[in-house]
Amino acid sequence: MMRDFPKQATHDVNFVVIDSSSAYNTIFGRPVQSTFRAIQSVLHLAMKFRTPGGVGVVRGDQEEAHACYASQAQPIFATTFSVDDMNLRPAVDS
Repeated sequence: MMRDFPKQATHDVNFVVIDSSSAYNTIFGRPVQSTFRAIQSVLHLAMKFRTPGGVGVVRGDQEEAHACYASQAQPIFATTFSVDDMNLRPAVDS
């Protein structure tokens, strides 16, 4: 369910639940947006959708959005492998 009475919408949707560190609680992909007939504006941190009681709006928080971005924008140090470290020959059955 999204938003408060009377401007709310309820639909059953399936989510894939993963164990991963992320700044987001839920990611609404195109299928969920289509189900709710939602339009979102990243610039305005808002998502609007039709309801029987009128247009419902879910608004984001600018400070919270900035904190999420900052937590995800931390550098990740990757391990670099050299081609010399890898066996590129196909496996041979004996």
